[in-house]
Amino acid sequence: MALLLAGAGVLILLARVEPSGQFYFPRCWLQQMTGLECPGCGATRAVHAVLNGEFARAWRLNALVVTALPLLAW
Repeated sequence: MALLLAGAGVLILLARVEPSGQFYFPRCWLQQMTGLECPGCGATRAVHAVLNGEFARAWRLNALVVTALPLLAW
């Protein structure tokens, strides 16, 4: 039960706060070290966009995550 509440809290926070520029959202260490984007780059911002109904923006940020979200939700 606590895990569900924590997950819901994270989703509410992610829906309300833009992830870029916030210190409490994770940053891609690979991009910081090399400047290259990994397959997960943009995932947090894409989930934020999906939670706010901005599906086209989410697709541009990370199509892999947007495609996988229904499977992850299931």
